[in-house]
Amino acid sequence: MLDKILQDGDKVIFQPNFPPAVVVVRPGSIKGSGPSKLNGKKICVKGDEKSVEVKGCAYISGPHTI
Repeated sequence: MLDKILQDGDKVIFQPNFPPAVVVVRPGSIKGSGPSKLNGKKICVKGDEKSVEVKGCAYISGPHTI
């Protein structure tokens, strides 16, 4: 059983550590496509995680910064 329900427009926050790099990832939003609604927003279902896009990320890996 799930603890949380994700809804359309919820923010997705990524952890900054992807060893050996440290990544600065801006939060993104998830788009719900479920047939049901909660508080007027569509709920997210399996596969909706593919709708998340983030832009403007940066990373540091050793002496390299991008």
